[in-house]
Amino acid sequence: MRFKGWMLTVVRPRRLRLDAGVALLAMLAITPAAAQQPSNEIVRIRIGDACGMCSGKYSMSVTSIEGTRVTQTLIERGDEDTVRHRPKTERHRISQQDWDALRQSIDSTTLAGFVGTIGCPGCTDSSVEWAEVDFADGSKRSVEFDTGAGPPAVTKLIARVEALAPRY
Repeated sequence: MRFKGWMLTVVRPRRLRLDAGVALLAMLAITPAAAQQPSNEIVRIRIGDACGMCSGKYSMSVTSIEGTRVTQTLIERGDEDTVRHRPKTERHRISQQDWDALRQSIDSTTLAGFVGTIGCPGCTDSSVEWAEVDFADGSKRSVEFDTGAGPPAVTKLIARVEALAPRY
């Protein structure tokens, strides 16, 4: 309180409002990123790998699971010439139970591993792996890393996807 001439003014309510705002910001700042995950349904899971200087015909593979549909694509080096270098695509199905189990295996720990790019993938001519989870609201979480250097929860997810969609 402050005495101003004949009037007594209360200063604290504004300060109290400011303190409450600072406290709210502090609570939001210390909330773990994993807790701020999208709350809607997972609609697609994609994994892939690429190797620019690897031997063999195909240098990139992409596996996409959307519901019970699985699409696997192998892409050749020189893919800009689509007449001579056509991607090889294979499609098959998994059971609804497998799809539901895969989605349920993606918890907050797994999503916390989706941090964008880790290190400098492929900078040393090493192979690169990546994973992406798409949500019904259009948002995505993804991670890209040098093969073997991914977050443990993400590498477990990649292994689950590969078990459902063996390479051809």
